[in-house]
This record gives sequence, structure tokens and C-alpha cells, in this order.
Amino acid sequence: MENYDGLRFDVGWSYINPLIKHHDNNGNVTQIEHLNMDDKILNFIDETAKKVKGEDFNTIKNLVYEADASFEDFHYKDESTQKLKPFLKNHTLVLTSQYQHLNGEGWNNPEFFEKVGLENYMTGHNHDNQNLRLFSENYKDPNREQNIKVLSKLLHIPEETLKNPDEFVKGKFAELFLSNNRHIMFFDVIGKKDTLDKDDNYKETYRFRLNENWEEEFHTNLQNNQGFNLMEALCTTMKAKGIDKKNPQLYEKADSYAKILREKGALTRHEADCNEYIHKKIINITKNFLKKFSSELSSVFMAFKSDKNNINQNS
Repeated sequence: MENYDGLRFDVGWSYINPLIKHHDNNGNVTQIEHLNMDDKILNFIDETAKKVKGEDFNTIKNLVYEADASFEDFHYKDESTQKLKPFLKNHTLVLTSQYQHLNGEGWNNPEFFEKVGLENYMTGHNHDNQNLRLFSENYKDPNREQNIKVLSKLLHIPEETLKNPDEFVKGKFAELFLSNNRHIMFFDVIGKKDTLDKDDNYKETYRFRLNENWEEEFHTNLQNNQGFNLMEALCTTMKAKGIDKKNPQLYEKADSYAKILREKGALTRHEADCNEYIHKKIINITKNFLKKFSSELSSVFMAFKSDKNNINQNS
């Protein structure tokens, strides 16, 4: 905590409903038991964080808990009211929208969050599932089909359109902005076709994962309509909420920025700065040249005009 601004707790639901597995002599699970700790452990974590970071440390904003679990594992509802347990409203839960669906509980569905009264939440992909680009092209994954149905309903985009992998990715990015807070894996931002967790290279998983040319990779994918275009995601969300009609000036400005981000051009900040430097240099040289030699050029032009008139008169 001393070195970082915040923490994400993996398997965060287990701090609320710890799971105990009982095994027989052969190692087979014979019983699964849950300890309903409610906010006892969460309060202890909050208190410890404030001792380290100070009383002004915002535990709701800066401590987030992964909550991807079934109701059997994570008892997040009050049985009497069928609403979210009150103490959870004072904590931020990270949920992976990859598993959402329209029917039943709809856990990980923005509409369901609203239904149970969950306000502080984040959505996005996780470190141990398919990244967004891989997921968008995995036609055999039933979760993909469910996601298309959810995105179509939330964003008012035809399901047929969302079956296109690029359009699917755009929809998933836009979906993030239907929530109060959002968590985006850097693999998805860059547009990588890779998985953060790899079973065949598990020990090395968290050491690497940015290529040296990550900036070029990001802008290449962005310009090819496959990376995270923040303004385009906001535009899609604005249209879904009717903001493009209510505030067309705001929408048009965001749309113009989205188009700029898609333009072919420099792939790194250094390259862009060099291009900008050269561009400004050429303009300045031209201005200085014209300023310095304006009188000489004017004299040349007048002489040329005079000679031209003389030629016309003689002819």
C-alpha cells in the first residue's frame, strides 16, 4: 500500500464469503462450506489501508474487489429484500462483462446492477479469460452470442452488426461507459490478440507483457479500427442514451475527435512530435523567407509585370 495508489483484490468475493473445501482421504471434495463474513474482513482492510495511507484515503474508489462468482459462491443479496447487501454499496466490485446474459440473474449485466442497487462497480475483461479481440472472434463461445444480445439491447445496435468482430469490440468498449466506473485490461486497450494468463508459461505471466513497440502496436490497431478509440466509445454510448439528439454540438465534437484518432499517421509520440517539429520548421522558414525578401520579391514581381506590359504593347 505504501508504494501504490490503490489495490485490486483477486477473487475479491472470497473476502466476503470465504469458501472451505472438505476432502476425503483420496483428495476428493466431499463438502463445500461458506463462511458468511459480510463486511468484517472488508472493514479490517479499510482500516489497515487508512493506517498506511492516511484518513483521507478513499477506500471506495481505490480498493476494488473482483466479484466474478455465482450466487452459490458469492451471497451478494439480502435474502429478505432480494437487494444488494447494504455494505456492498460502500465497496467497489470488479465484474467481467464477458459472462453476462439477458435471462435469469443477469449477473455482470449493467441492467442487473441497477436492479439490485449496485452503484459502485467496474466492468471489463479480466486477466484470466480471453482478451476482447480473441473473444470477438470465438464464434463457438456461447457467451459471445449472449453478449451480442445484451449489447444490442443496451446500445440499440442490430445483432447482425455486432456479429462482425470489429463492431463487437467497439460495442464492448462502449458498454464500459454505461457504468459509473470502469476497468480496462491493457491488452484490450492495445488491441492485442493474446491472453495475459498462459497455462504453458504461468511463472512468466506477470513479468512481461508489454512489447517494446507497444506504442506502435496500439496506434496501428487504432488506425485499423481494432484498438480502443475512447471518443468512438463515448459516441456510441451517447447515441444509446439519446445525447446525440439532446446535445448535438457535444456529440459532433466527440465524433470529430474519434475520426482524428482513426486517421493514418504517426505511430509513436516521438514520430508525431518529429513530424510536428518539421511541419512547424517549414512554416517558420517560409514565413521568415517571405518576411526577409518580401521587398525584393515585390520588386521582381513589379519588374516582371512591367516587362510583360511592354511586350504586349510592342506586339
